[in-house]
Amino acid sequence: MRAVALALLFLALIAAWRVAHVEAPPEHIVERTTSPVGEPRRVPPSGRTISILRSPQGYFVTDASVSGTSLRFVVDTGATRVALGREEARRLGVLPMRYGEVAHTAMGTLPSASVILPSIKIGEIELLDVQAVVVDIDHVPPLLGQSFLSRLDRVAIEGDRMTLTKG
Repeated sequence: MRAVALALLFLALIAAWRVAHVEAPPEHIVERTTSPVGEPRRVPPSGRTISILRSPQGYFVTDASVSGTSLRFVVDTGATRVALGREEARRLGVLPMRYGEVAHTAMGTLPSASVILPSIKIGEIELLDVQAVVVDIDHVPPLLGQSFLSRLDRVAIEGDRMTLTKG
């Protein structure tokens, strides 16, 4: 019950952190029906530029392949790194043995551990060796933070559309 309450608090704080200058990379529009953060709403890619439409809940959400495993991310321009909970880290095979660091999150200060994700691919954009943090909590949406976004050539938000461009 505490984890659910923390996850809801985390989502509310993410909404407050949104910054108006990011772009995203999906392949087609998918309407969201059940997730609290929304389903990815995509526009067909153009080269290595991907556009993500804002979900009805107000988030930019995108599906990505992390070393071949599909994950749904909330794009968070205010997050320093890509962030995963234990559940996603377990699925990706990067669950840390110990949490020797501290992450300052919207949910407060949490034990965490740094990891390197071999690849993250969104549409035609793929980055290798992406720094990430695993927070010692389950049931939190993965965040696509600046350790991915800052390596792109352009991240922009115009109205309800976020665009990610690489090369």
